[in-house]
Amino acid sequence: TWRLRFTSRTGGTHRADAWFTFRYGFGSVALKISDGMTEERLVGSPATANNVMAVGGYSTKRSWTAKDGRTYYYRESVVDDIWGKSSPGPRRDGVQVPHITAPGIAVASSKSSQYYPATYLIMPDDVHYINYGTSVAAAHVAGAAALYLQQNPNLDGPSIINILRQSARSDSYTGPVPNDLWGYGKLYLTNLPANQAPD
Repeated sequence: TWRLRFTSRTGGTHRADAWFTFRYGFGSVALKISDGMTEERLVGSPATANNVMAVGGYSTKRSWTAKDGRTYYYRESVVDDIWGKSSPGPRRDGVQVPHITAPGIAVASSKSSQYYPATYLIMPDDVHYINYGTSVAAAHVAGAAALYLQQNPNLDGPSIINILRQSARSDSYTGPVPNDLWGYGKLYLTNLPANQAPD
């Protein structure tokens, strides 16, 4: 058991930020949140870089029928609500992240012929499988960015981020936006004027 104790040598109030990286083979890690500790600023690299779109994940479905004909569930998932492992912001320097959220739970995606997931994750067509996570949500946003670039190849990264933030939708789950969990809300595509130029 490891215990980290921070002691101020100058008095006053200070902040210490700490992140743990999980890797296979290390077993489970349990953190005890002590007085004064908060679970915030958890968004990690590369989503903390400048000029990138930081994406959170939420649920659009919690069950699916696999190739074995049985129905499976992500029991902890609540449709339309944030995924429990979608990291809250802000960035360490206070910058608003995530920027936006997108579907990230029980998403069916293309399956490589060289990938062999558990049978319960394989869809009946045998060429798609169920996946989850903020990386899945980020793929939705990357696709949205590609569609906007197809309409206007002159758009740059900050312009696309701005368009996606402005078109994001909010609801009773997101609450008032922007906020540290949902960013500007849920991904929602709108028609882009053909002559729209970068801001």
